Amino acid sequence: MRKVEVELVCDGGPEIGYGHIRRTLTLADALRRSGISSYITAISDCAKSFLPLQPRMEASAKVLVLDSPRGVDLRIKRARDNGQRVIALDWFGQLAPDIAVVVYPHSKVRARLRSYVGLEFQIIRPEILNVPRLREGDGVVILLGGGDLLGQGHQAATQLTKLGLRVSLIQGPLAANCEASGPYEVLVAPPDLPSRLAASAWLVTNGGSCMFEAMCLGKATVVLPQTRKEEALANFVFERGALLGVGASYLNIQDEKMCLTIASRASELSDGQGANRITKIVESLL
Repeated sequence: MRKVEVELVCDGGPEIGYGHIRRTLTLADALRRSGISSYITAISDCAKSFLPLQPRMEASAKVLVLDSPRGVDLRIKRARDNGQRVIALDWFGQLAPDIAVVVYPHSKVRARLRSYVGLEFQIIRPEILNVPRLREGDGVVILLGGGDLLGQGHQAATQLTKLGLRVSLIQGPLAANCEASGPYEVLVAPPDLPSRLAASAWLVTNGGSCMFEAMCLGKATVVLPQTRKEEALANFVFERGALLGVGASYLNIQDEKMCLTIASRASELSDGQGANRITKIVESLL
């Protein structure tokens, strides 16, 4: 057992994807590098299966960071009863945390102390940051999140292959149809994923963490949203000139010059420093 300063709570699974788990692991790493001890709690058994083994906590942490689309209000209430400070990421529930950190305001942002809103708070994992940005490439990589919730991957790959493009479909760890194949490359959670993304000419992603990873790499991207919230976020980014398009109608041969222009704008909007910014917010509560 050990005493920790920050407890991170996340969730994930076939119905909500892998993004909350991934960015919680990234934030935990950023906290560690800043000398802040943390413990990750998974809400569901599925999410727990993706977490590393950890020594048990000795007592309640001083700060609770919540990153989940469900179960957050109850944990905010418990934290208040325990005298803990609460930071909630992209939460719009009934109870206001002490600090709200929101990438895109789908509804009114509420916080008891402070709120931080903007694309600069998107968390990008270190594996993405360690490969060259704005790299020239060829072919198209399709990565629709950790689970491809709507099963669009193979359809998109087939459509682009018929246009004569070289296509690689990357299936995430929660994808339901990992065994399916087609006249294109299919890989399941390859260890060299960041390099494969960087080596592509352009990407097709969902509207969550994968979209921001593509932007951070400086890749022009077509987004196939998996939820209404993803659609709203993707349209927000598209309106700022940082995406090729939103929806299957944009799955066409893309103009190379346009790709370069959009890639440059995308990299400006996703600098990869979100985890460090949130770490400083956590430090302010310790």
